[in-house]
Amino acid sequence: MKDIKIGTHILTIYDSIQDMPIKRHNQLNLYLLKDSGIPATVQGVSDRFKVFFKLLKEKDLSMLQTEAANIAYSLNSILEGINYGHYSFLCFIQKIDGVEVRDVTNEDYCNQLLKNIGDWLTVGNINDISNDVKKKIAKELKLFFPEKYDNLNELLYFQQLKRKVEIQLKRIIQQKPELYEAQLITVEKYFLSLETPKELRAIKGNVMIEHINYFELLCTLLEENGISKPKELTVFEFMSRVNYIELKFKKK
Repeated sequence: MKDIKIGTHILTIYDSIQDMPIKRHNQLNLYLLKDSGIPATVQGVSDRFKVFFKLLKEKDLSMLQTEAANIAYSLNSILEGINYGHYSFLCFIQKIDGVEVRDVTNEDYCNQLLKNIGDWLTVGNINDISNDVKKKIAKELKLFFPEKYDNLNELLYFQQLKRKVEIQLKRIIQQKPELYEAQLITVEKYFLSLETPKELRAIKGNVMIEHINYFELLCTLLEENGISKPKELTVFEFMSRVNYIELKFKKK
Protein backbone atom coordinates (compact mmCIF):
# COMPACT_ATOMS: atom_id res chain seq x y z
CA MET A 1 0.00 0.00 0.00
CA LYS A 2 1.04 3.58 -0.44
CA ASP A 3 -0.13 7.05 0.53
CA ILE A 4 -1.02 9.69 -2.04
CA LYS A 5 -1.23 13.30 -0.87
CA ILE A 6 -3.74 15.57 -2.59
CA GLY A 7 -3.66 19.03 -1.06
CA THR A 8 -4.11 18.52 2.67
CA HIS A 9 -5.72 15.10 2.20
CA ILE A 10 -4.18 11.63 2.11
CA LEU A 11 -5.43 8.58 0.21
CA THR A 12 -4.08 5.19 1.31
CA ILE A 13 -4.41 2.87 -1.68
CA TYR A 14 -3.98 -0.79 -2.50
CA ASP A 15 -1.49 -0.71 -5.37
CA SER A 16 -0.30 -4.32 -5.53
CA ILE A 17 -1.70 -7.85 -5.74
CA GLN A 18 0.34 -8.51 -2.59
CA ASP A 19 -1.92 -6.29 -0.48
CA MET A 20 -5.17 -5.83 -2.40
CA PRO A 21 -7.94 -8.10 -1.01
CA ILE A 22 -9.40 -10.48 -3.59
CA LYS A 23 -12.93 -9.35 -2.74
CA ARG A 24 -11.91 -5.77 -3.63
CA HIS A 25 -10.37 -6.95 -6.88
CA ASN A 26 -13.51 -8.91 -7.69
CA GLN A 27 -15.72 -5.88 -7.02
CA LEU A 28 -13.36 -3.75 -9.10
CA ASN A 29 -13.89 -6.07 -12.07
CA LEU A 30 -17.65 -5.99 -11.60
CA TYR A 31 -17.70 -2.19 -11.72
CA LEU A 32 -15.37 -2.16 -14.73
CA LEU A 33 -17.72 -4.57 -16.49
CA LYS A 34 -20.61 -2.22 -15.82
CA ASP A 35 -18.60 0.83 -16.84
CA SER A 36 -17.65 -0.74 -20.18
CA GLY A 37 -21.29 -1.47 -20.97
CA ILE A 38 -22.92 1.49 -19.23
CA PRO A 39 -20.55 4.47 -19.57
CA ALA A 40 -21.59 7.59 -17.67
CA THR A 41 -19.92 10.20 -19.87
CA VAL A 42 -21.06 11.91 -23.06
CA GLN A 43 -18.03 10.50 -24.91
CA GLY A 44 -18.76 7.01 -23.59
CA VAL A 45 -22.36 7.14 -24.79
CA SER A 46 -21.19 8.50 -28.14
CA ASP A 47 -18.85 5.52 -28.51
CA ARG A 48 -21.68 3.10 -27.72
CA PHE A 49 -23.87 4.75 -30.37
CA LYS A 50 -21.09 4.09 -32.89
CA VAL A 51 -21.21 0.40 -31.94
CA PHE A 52 -25.01 0.49 -32.24
CA PHE A 53 -24.85 1.73 -35.83
CA LYS A 54 -22.18 -0.85 -36.70
CA LEU A 55 -24.48 -3.57 -35.39
CA LEU A 56 -27.34 -2.03 -37.35
CA LYS A 57 -25.23 -2.29 -40.48
CA GLU A 58 -24.55 -5.95 -39.67
CA LYS A 59 -28.29 -6.47 -38.98
CA ASP A 60 -27.49 -8.18 -35.68
CA LEU A 61 -30.91 -7.76 -34.05
CA SER A 62 -30.07 -9.61 -30.82
CA MET A 63 -27.00 -7.48 -30.11
CA LEU A 64 -28.90 -4.36 -31.18
CA GLN A 65 -31.45 -4.96 -28.43
CA THR A 66 -28.70 -5.43 -25.86
CA GLU A 67 -26.86 -2.29 -26.97
CA ALA A 68 -30.05 -0.22 -27.02
CA ALA A 69 -30.83 -1.29 -23.44
CA ASN A 70 -27.28 -0.43 -22.32
CA ILE A 71 -27.45 3.01 -23.95
CA ALA A 72 -30.72 3.64 -22.10
CA TYR A 73 -29.02 2.57 -18.84
CA SER A 74 -26.12 4.93 -19.64
CA LEU A 75 -28.37 7.93 -20.19
CA ASN A 76 -30.17 7.15 -16.94
CA SER A 77 -26.82 6.88 -15.11
CA ILE A 78 -25.77 10.30 -16.39
CA LEU A 79 -29.06 11.83 -15.22
CA GLU A 80 -28.72 10.23 -11.77
CA GLY A 81 -25.01 10.97 -11.40
CA ILE A 82 -23.97 7.31 -11.31
CA ASN A 83 -20.47 6.56 -12.59
CA TYR A 84 -19.27 2.96 -12.32
CA GLY A 85 -15.78 3.98 -13.41
CA HIS A 86 -15.56 6.17 -10.31
CA TYR A 87 -17.00 3.41 -8.14
CA SER A 88 -14.21 1.14 -9.39
CA PHE A 89 -11.68 3.76 -8.24
CA LEU A 90 -12.95 3.39 -4.66
CA CYS A 91 -11.99 -0.31 -4.76
CA PHE A 92 -8.34 0.81 -4.69
CA ILE A 93 -8.83 2.99 -1.60
CA GLN A 94 -8.15 1.54 1.84
CA LYS A 95 -8.38 4.80 3.79
CA ILE A 96 -9.21 8.46 3.23
CA ASP A 97 -7.51 10.73 5.78
CA GLY A 98 -7.14 7.72 8.07
CA VAL A 99 -10.80 6.69 7.83
CA GLU A 100 -11.34 3.22 6.39
CA VAL A 101 -13.31 2.82 3.17
CA ARG A 102 -15.59 -0.11 3.85
CA ASP A 103 -18.53 -1.40 1.84
CA VAL A 104 -17.54 -0.68 -1.77
CA THR A 105 -20.14 -3.24 -2.89
CA ASN A 106 -22.85 -0.78 -1.80
CA GLU A 107 -23.50 1.68 -4.64
CA ASP A 108 -25.31 4.16 -2.37
CA TYR A 109 -22.28 4.17 -0.05
CA CYS A 110 -19.95 4.73 -3.01
CA ASN A 111 -22.08 7.54 -4.38
CA GLN A 112 -22.22 9.35 -1.03
CA LEU A 113 -18.48 8.90 -0.46
CA LEU A 114 -17.68 10.40 -3.86
CA LYS A 115 -19.91 13.37 -3.07
CA ASN A 116 -18.13 13.88 0.27
CA ILE A 117 -14.67 14.01 -1.32
CA GLY A 118 -15.76 15.73 -4.52
CA ASP A 119 -14.71 19.20 -3.37
CA TRP A 120 -11.00 18.25 -3.32
CA LEU A 121 -10.70 15.13 -5.49
CA THR A 122 -11.00 15.85 -9.21
CA VAL A 123 -11.96 13.57 -12.09
CA GLY A 124 -8.36 13.98 -13.27
CA ASN A 125 -7.10 12.66 -9.90
CA ILE A 126 -9.44 9.67 -10.12
CA ASN A 127 -8.44 8.81 -13.70
CA ASP A 128 -4.69 9.22 -13.09
CA ILE A 129 -4.64 7.11 -9.92
CA SER A 130 -6.94 4.43 -11.40
CA ASN A 131 -4.92 4.09 -14.60
CA ASP A 132 -1.59 3.88 -12.76
CA VAL A 133 -2.80 1.24 -10.29
CA LYS A 134 -4.61 -0.83 -12.93
CA LYS A 135 -1.44 -0.93 -15.05
CA LYS A 136 0.69 -1.96 -12.07
CA ILE A 137 -1.71 -4.71 -10.97
CA ALA A 138 -2.11 -6.00 -14.55
CA LYS A 139 1.69 -6.14 -14.89
CA GLU A 140 2.02 -8.09 -11.63
CA LEU A 141 -0.70 -10.56 -12.62
CA LYS A 142 1.07 -11.25 -15.93
CA LEU A 143 4.38 -11.64 -14.12
CA PHE A 144 3.22 -14.05 -11.40
CA PHE A 145 0.43 -15.86 -13.30
CA PRO A 146 1.38 -15.77 -16.99
CA GLU A 147 -0.69 -18.86 -17.82
CA LYS A 148 -3.85 -16.95 -16.83
CA TYR A 149 -2.92 -13.41 -17.81
CA ASP A 150 -0.96 -13.76 -21.05
CA ASN A 151 -0.51 -11.21 -23.84
CA LEU A 152 -2.04 -13.25 -26.67
CA ASN A 153 -5.14 -11.07 -26.95
CA GLU A 154 -3.03 -7.90 -27.00
CA LEU A 155 -0.78 -9.35 -29.68
CA LEU A 156 -3.77 -10.30 -31.85
CA TYR A 157 -5.24 -6.82 -31.41
CA PHE A 158 -2.09 -5.08 -32.62
CA GLN A 159 -1.73 -7.50 -35.52
CA GLN A 160 -5.26 -6.71 -36.69
CA LEU A 161 -4.71 -2.99 -36.17
CA LYS A 162 -1.53 -3.17 -38.27
CA ARG A 163 -3.44 -5.02 -40.99
CA LYS A 164 -6.20 -2.38 -41.04
CA VAL A 165 -3.70 0.49 -41.32
CA GLU A 166 -1.85 -1.30 -44.15
CA ILE A 167 -5.07 -1.74 -46.15
CA GLN A 168 -6.09 1.88 -45.65
CA LEU A 169 -2.63 3.14 -46.70
CA LYS A 170 -2.62 0.98 -49.84
CA ARG A 171 -6.04 2.34 -50.76
CA ILE A 172 -4.78 5.90 -50.41
CA ILE A 173 -1.49 5.32 -52.26
CA GLN A 174 -3.10 3.43 -55.16
CA GLN A 175 -6.20 5.65 -55.12
CA LYS A 176 -8.46 2.60 -55.12
CA PRO A 177 -11.02 2.89 -52.28
CA GLU A 178 -12.40 -0.58 -53.06
CA LEU A 179 -9.02 -2.35 -52.70
CA TYR A 180 -8.92 -5.39 -50.33
CA GLU A 181 -12.61 -4.93 -49.47
CA ALA A 182 -13.11 -8.52 -48.24
CA GLN A 183 -9.99 -8.40 -46.04
CA LEU A 184 -11.04 -5.07 -44.54
CA ILE A 185 -14.52 -6.40 -43.75
CA THR A 186 -12.92 -9.33 -41.89
CA VAL A 187 -10.70 -6.99 -39.87
CA GLU A 188 -13.63 -4.68 -39.06
CA LYS A 189 -15.66 -7.65 -37.82
CA TYR A 190 -12.80 -8.51 -35.45
CA PHE A 191 -12.85 -5.01 -33.95
CA LEU A 192 -16.64 -5.10 -33.71
CA SER A 193 -16.37 -8.39 -31.79
CA LEU A 194 -14.28 -6.58 -29.16
CA GLU A 195 -17.09 -4.06 -28.72
CA THR A 196 -19.88 -6.63 -28.50
CA PRO A 197 -22.50 -5.36 -26.04
CA LYS A 198 -22.44 -6.97 -22.62
CA GLU A 199 -25.75 -8.37 -21.43
CA LEU A 200 -26.57 -6.44 -18.25
CA ARG A 201 -30.33 -6.98 -18.19
CA ALA A 202 -31.76 -9.42 -15.65
CA ILE A 203 -31.93 -12.27 -18.16
CA LYS A 204 -29.91 -15.33 -19.13
CA GLY A 205 -26.38 -14.44 -20.19
CA ASN A 206 -26.00 -11.51 -17.77
CA VAL A 207 -22.22 -11.06 -17.47
CA MET A 208 -22.46 -9.70 -13.93
CA ILE A 209 -24.26 -12.80 -12.67
CA GLU A 210 -21.82 -15.08 -14.50
CA HIS A 211 -18.86 -13.23 -12.95
CA ILE A 212 -20.35 -13.39 -9.43
CA ASN A 213 -21.19 -17.10 -9.77
CA TYR A 214 -17.70 -17.94 -11.02
CA PHE A 215 -16.06 -16.13 -8.10
CA GLU A 216 -18.34 -17.91 -5.62
CA LEU A 217 -17.51 -21.23 -7.30
CA LEU A 218 -13.78 -20.61 -6.86
CA CYS A 219 -14.26 -19.66 -3.21
CA THR A 220 -16.25 -22.85 -2.59
CA LEU A 221 -13.56 -24.91 -4.30
CA LEU A 222 -10.88 -23.39 -2.07
CA GLU A 223 -12.93 -24.02 1.07
CA GLU A 224 -13.48 -27.66 0.08
CA ASN A 225 -9.71 -27.98 -0.13
CA GLY A 226 -9.09 -26.71 3.39
CA ILE A 227 -8.58 -23.00 2.74
CA SER A 228 -10.70 -21.01 5.21
CA LYS A 229 -12.13 -17.58 4.45
CA PRO A 230 -10.81 -17.35 0.87
CA LYS A 231 -12.50 -13.96 0.38
CA GLU A 232 -10.18 -12.52 3.03
CA LEU A 233 -7.05 -13.44 1.01
CA THR A 234 -5.07 -11.00 -1.08
CA VAL A 235 -5.19 -11.28 -4.87
CA PHE A 236 -1.76 -12.95 -4.87
CA GLU A 237 -2.69 -15.44 -2.13
CA PHE A 238 -6.01 -16.29 -3.77
CA MET A 239 -4.56 -16.87 -7.25
CA SER A 240 -1.61 -18.86 -5.83
CA ARG A 241 -3.98 -21.24 -4.07
CA VAL A 242 -6.17 -21.60 -7.16
CA ASN A 243 -3.01 -22.51 -9.12
CA TYR A 244 -1.99 -25.04 -6.48
CA ILE A 245 -5.36 -26.80 -6.58
CA GLU A 246 -5.32 -26.86 -10.40
CA LEU A 247 -1.87 -28.49 -10.36
CA LYS A 248 -2.98 -31.00 -7.74
CA PHE A 249 -5.95 -32.12 -9.84
CA LYS A 250 -3.84 -32.27 -13.02
CA LYS A 251 -1.42 -34.66 -11.31
CA LYS A 252 -4.35 -36.91 -10.34
